[in-house]
Amino acid sequence: MRKTRILLAGILIAAAFFLNSFSGEVFPVGLVKAPQDSVSADKNRPAGEEGARPGTAAVDQKDIPADENRGMDVEGQHPLNSDQAISEVIGTKIDKGKVWLLVEKAKYRLTVYYDDKPVKSYPVVFGPNPVGPKIVAGDGRTPEGEFTIRELYPHPEWSKFLWLDYPNEESWRNYTEAMAAGRISPDAAIGGQVGIHGVPAGQDYLVRNRSNWTLGCVSLTTSDINELYRVVQRGTRVVIVP
Repeated sequence: MRKTRILLAGILIAAAFFLNSFSGEVFPVGLVKAPQDSVSADKNRPAGEEGARPGTAAVDQKDIPADENRGMDVEGQHPLNSDQAISEVIGTKIDKGKVWLLVEKAKYRLTVYYDDKPVKSYPVVFGPNPVGPKIVAGDGRTPEGEFTIRELYPHPEWSKFLWLDYPNEESWRNYTEAMAAGRISPDAAIGGQVGIHGVPAGQDYLVRNRSNWTLGCVSLTTSDINELYRVVQRGTRVVIVP
């Protein structure tokens, strides 16, 4: 009996160590732990992470002035085919293997390409430091480069989550070069669990007002992320440019 208790205790200790070292990447379907570099709510924010909290963002909903140009991008253009459902543009029988995404940070825009042709664009926002590529955890930046969607699932706070494969080989190369050059601390972590997601319920104004409220993820309005979710899959290519 004593040997059984000792064995059980050992198993529990090992399990606890494994879970703590796994960076929170274990999640049951429909109940997802908030990803590390996109979390803004205090209850889920990992130690050391900083970012605007929904509800206390730079501009509250009631303070947003009426602006007929709010739906336009930074170039003064309405998003491509914003008045049409994407199924009306592509058709109802979508070959998801022909879809890829382009995120242009300077233009606050995500464009869906189908068969290498742009078919629809959406306004997006980022973290508090949108300029420059992500190098380390907590820098408030969105990664730049070519990624793929490693997983996608419903999210309890932000409607849907498209989890990108950051850090990838290029990300690690940038990280090690920055560390070798002394631009980052030797104990700085590279970060992870970056993705594309929606906003908290009723807070689409965060995107409309271009409030960079995430900690490095790409954020769309609820209706836009729900539409995007239906046309992508695991392995969908995502290109993020400055």
